[in-house]
Amino acid sequence: MLDTVLQIGKTFRNSPDGFKYHRYIFSLSEKEKEKVAFYSIPVLEDYSFDLNNCTPIMNENLKHKLYFLKFKTSDQDGAIKYIYGDIYYGLNKSGKEFGNYRITIDAFENGVKYLKGSKNEALLKFTDSFRKNKNDIHNLLRSIKAVFLHFDFDNKHWYETDALDEINKIMISNFTNTVEKDGHKGLVFQKMLYRTLCSGDEKNDRQFPLFTNRNKYKSKLFNVEEIKNLFYGINYTEKPAITPYNFHINNKAAEKIKIVILPKAKDDRLTAEDYEDFSVTREEVIKASYELKDNDWLFSPLLNNVKESMIAFDVIFVKEGARTENDILEIAGIEKSYIKELNNRINKIKSNFEQRFNRQFFIVNSFLNIFDDKTKALKKYQNHLYKTLPKIYSGNYYNDQNLLNATIEKIEFSVRNQDNQNSYTANYKANQLIQDFSFLTTIQNTPIEGENLMKILESPSYKLGLLLGIMSRPFASWRKDCPIKSFEKNYVGNLTRRIASLDDLIECKVDIDQKLIMHGRIYPDIKEASLTLVEEVKSFKGRFDKNECAFGFFESYFASSKKNEEDNQEENQIDNLNN
Repeated sequence: MLDTVLQIGKTFRNSPDGFKYHRYIFSLSEKEKEKVAFYSIPVLEDYSFDLNNCTPIMNENLKHKLYFLKFKTSDQDGAIKYIYGDIYYGLNKSGKEFGNYRITIDAFENGVKYLKGSKNEALLKFTDSFRKNKNDIHNLLRSIKAVFLHFDFDNKHWYETDALDEINKIMISNFTNTVEKDGHKGLVFQKMLYRTLCSGDEKNDRQFPLFTNRNKYKSKLFNVEEIKNLFYGINYTEKPAITPYNFHINNKAAEKIKIVILPKAKDDRLTAEDYEDFSVTREEVIKASYELKDNDWLFSPLLNNVKESMIAFDVIFVKEGARTENDILEIAGIEKSYIKELNNRINKIKSNFEQRFNRQFFIVNSFLNIFDDKTKALKKYQNHLYKTLPKIYSGNYYNDQNLLNATIEKIEFSVRNQDNQNSYTANYKANQLIQDFSFLTTIQNTPIEGENLMKILESPSYKLGLLLGIMSRPFASWRKDCPIKSFEKNYVGNLTRRIASLDDLIECKVDIDQKLIMHGRIYPDIKEASLTLVEEVKSFKGRFDKNECAFGFFESYFASSKKNEEDNQEENQIDNLNN
């Protein structure tokens, strides 16, 4: 994974507009440029400032080449320090300073102390000139609401002077330590830059081999060029291709799931434009895929509108908090051909389900339907995605221990909380959840397709539930002739509590039998189901599973898509009995 990031950084660093990818070098957006006054200060051959010839910049092409440095001693360093180059400065509506310079805290003096020991002539002479003209420069910055000061080194930019190499050395020396161990010499991080590579100190963050700082070099021993490449590649690794948490939810909760996808090519043939095009078009690809129904949008970012030379991907699952992000899991080198194979298999299952149930199926949406806990953060849903999505991408989604239990809980919850005036909502919701569960169980990578679902459908517990559900149909709340309107909430909404064991199921069956007799609902199919259930209980062997039983119950009880037919059928049955 780190090798991919270093390759991306190297490609960006060598590109014509490489600075726009640098972690600590910035340019202004087009919108910002409209609000900023640009001035150019000539820097003479002896590095003195010719402030008398400070002039406004009218050349738009020049503005596009302007960058400013935010000097950092660690990625978490929030203090503003100025040591060299162009200045972007302004005051917001509340009078707070922004940009890469601060007058109030004297960012210049904060920065120059890091030049101690440097022998770079350009850097030292520039610093001397800046100190001599600091008051005038401060006055100029104060006089304009938002200003960009460009220091013109005889038609060269600050980043085109040899001072940039010295600045890189200073920053790298603050981020890293030099280590010489076991015949190896190189750099290890003493402060965090790449979040999956621990920096470590005496107090914490010591997840190295054998958990000792002395073994840092065994995680990764960098050279200077690799550290520079990392400065250019690190931002790209933080741009998510997929955010399944809020793709259809529009929820601005603090924590989100982000999936970062890093493309890889044979012989490292990708250009900076290739990487950038891949990144900026992923959201469009997902939306198009959702509308065109060509692929599940979990796979479309890795397959649709992807350059032929991109043959594999590194996938990073990131948890975003209010202030920090954590990489939960990384999968390196998933081959595009394998993703195609997975996608084709799932598309075939998806198509069958969509034809059968006349609705769209998407993996993440089905997970959301089952694990949406109605809380703002949707933690239950998030946690399950963290566990299952890596397995799905890697073809290791063999089973899902929480899926059936969560489906049953969700159906019971929707029944208990249904609107009495509109009982069809719970009915529709239950059928949707049953379909989602069946879809997710069928896409699991079992040797035989749908094997896990078949095991449930063939289990003795499922059969008991199926029969009990048929017996309970006369009490469905959507029926006009339902004799006990409270039955559904009290029995169906608390089903797993009433059938926690086989003995409990028998007791529940007797209770329902009594209600059927009391209200004259012993229709032929009900009677047959009751008698068959008795025989099934007598011959029952093995372990009783209340969730499998409940799944069978819900499948037969909520088979309401044929509600009208059932109404007619049972009305005919009543007529036949009366006759």
